[in-house]
Amino acid sequence: KVPRTKVQKRIARSNRVSNKQVNRLARARARLTNGKINERNAAISLLAEAKDRSSVPLLMRILENPREDYYLRAASARALGRLGDTRAISLLEKLGGMKQAQERESGWELRSACKFAIEDIKLLKKSRK
Repeated sequence: KVPRTKVQKRIARSNRVSNKQVNRLARARARLTNGKINERNAAISLLAEAKDRSSVPLLMRILENPREDYYLRAASARALGRLGDTRAISLLEKLGGMKQAQERESGWELRSACKFAIEDIKLLKKSRK
């Protein structure tokens, strides 16, 4: 069982989520930093599906790290788009136009994921108004 922090308790109260779900999200956040690629990808998907905005800095760290697998970086970009957090726009724009990625086979996937994520964030921002 993962120990609950003050932030996790506050999230649980504000979102009215169960303790089980808060613990599940905490484990997913912990799995982002270490674990196999498929476990980390599953954690990214879970956090995006749960609309966990506290994971945005972690996702941005994965996205901006060139040593990370392109598959994980693209998954992070898609998750940031689903979360709709505007803090990620500048990083997504930077990586969406990245010329270094053209040299790698999977670079197109990262660039397109960044571009779609920017569009998703802008649409979510408009719908909230």
